[in-house]
Amino acid sequence: MAAMVRIGAACRASVMAITLAIATALLPSCTRGEKTDGMDVEAIYDRADSLRAEGSLTEAHLLFRQAMDKFAENGQFDRVSNCCYQIFTDYFNQRDMEAMQKMEDQMRDLMEKHPEENSIAYDYYSVLAAMESAQLEKAEEPSDSLRDTMFMNFKKALEFQEKMSVEEQSRRNLQPVWNYYNVAVLYDLMFNPPLSDSTRKYLDKAAEVCATFPHNVVADSIECEVSIRDLRAWLYYYDGKYTSAEAEMDTVCMMIESLKPFYGNKILTEQGEAYSFYIELYTKTGDMEKAMHYQQLLNQNDKDRYNVSKNAAMHEIETKYDVAKKDVRINFLHRRNRILMLSGILLLLALAGAILIVFRREKHHELRRSAEARAAKEAADSLRSSILLMMEQMGIANVNPEYAQEIIESAKTPLSSVEQKYLLCFLSGMPTQAIADIFHVEPASVYTVRYRLKKKVKIS
Repeated sequence: MAAMVRIGAACRASVMAITLAIATALLPSCTRGEKTDGMDVEAIYDRADSLRAEGSLTEAHLLFRQAMDKFAENGQFDRVSNCCYQIFTDYFNQRDMEAMQKMEDQMRDLMEKHPEENSIAYDYYSVLAAMESAQLEKAEEPSDSLRDTMFMNFKKALEFQEKMSVEEQSRRNLQPVWNYYNVAVLYDLMFNPPLSDSTRKYLDKAAEVCATFPHNVVADSIECEVSIRDLRAWLYYYDGKYTSAEAEMDTVCMMIESLKPFYGNKILTEQGEAYSFYIELYTKTGDMEKAMHYQQLLNQNDKDRYNVSKNAAMHEIETKYDVAKKDVRINFLHRRNRILMLSGILLLLALAGAILIVFRREKHHELRRSAEARAAKEAADSLRSSILLMMEQMGIANVNPEYAQEIIESAKTPLSSVEQKYLLCFLSGMPTQAIADIFHVEPASVYTVRYRLKKKVKIS
């Protein structure tokens, strides 16, 4: 669900961060070659890829360069381009402009020598646009000409993508629908007012691809359509077509609801963004009653997001407390019956009753405190075990579990298990592409998750 981007006035404050996230989305994911004559070189490539995931970039780059030489000897120049891309991605994540420039020169030379390879040209123009987005980020006053050049190179990358067959795109793990969608988002974010015509053009292409490109699961297709329709609703809003904007967002909400079986409570974020849209729409049209209605829904949505994790723990505490309370009550009744049988000892009965009342109150408080403490400790132990298990599964060894647990527990709103995994990856210093590969998403989604996590936790 990380791919669903909220498009609106509030987003424009972080345009450059989103631009950089989208820049990496057009960069292709690494692919494995056929296991034929290139068996040895593929083993080198795989080892380099593993080292990148572990954060050993120097060793990984050495192996990538060895693989590049062997791929070149085998005439597999598209795989040489893959290696160049992997190295460039690490430099991009580090914002090492000098190293990025060297890789860009090498990839340009590769493209000029093999102009017939669409995939090599796609790699090159994607990398070139990513470099320009990094330059825009660093500039105190971003240049309009540099921005226009960045868009031109994004478009060239898309042109070469369109020359590839669907089979080749799938083999290279490209996501055409998100590439078109991300360029549409850029047109929406990087111009004020947004360039609606250009945004709509690429959004229409994204919709067309979404309808025809094969998806692994139904939820992937719905997720694509939700993002496309969400942005289309904002375009209607910009154009003053408020009825169409409302109808489009109504469809988005129904589709988000249909994703609940696949994503569960993770759709709360997207529902909250839809409610925010309605608030802005109805405030604009003067329908304050509806605006207040969706403000209430948004407030409840925020509470639900916060309480998702909390509710389970509180339910366990309340169950234990109720059981303990019933035990105390049963004991009280037995004692009272025995006392009633000794009706002659009225003073003792009164004293025993008073003591019992005090005892029961104290016992209730003690039981509740004890249950809450046990539940809190069990929750902390469970979280720690979960962190250690996730670290083991993802091969992360350079993160202090106690520190990670402290960050997760201090989050403004509870983190889902997926967000916890992303957080561990970020704490380990894992490169963006490696994280994207682990979660089978585009780098743009990783940047979106990182942006959202920064809002929830205190981490640089």
